[in-house]
Amino acid sequence: MSLIVARIVEDNIYIESDSKITDDRLVRSDPLCGLLKTLILNPVICISFAGIVHFAATLMLLMP
Repeated sequence: MSLIVARIVEDNIYIESDSKITDDRLVRSDPLCGLLKTLILNPVICISFAGIVHFAATLMLLMP
């Protein structure tokens, strides 16, 4: 299950998300080994994803 929440407060955007600690082959018992689901690419672009990592990775490869 994924959790990603975004909220605009005045001139600020706040994003909270969990991390990916499972994959198709195993369940990681250490949450510090997870993958971030929210990535800041530059000062004006942030990507958050839920579900299959492949789709988010493909999108990021297509970005200039």
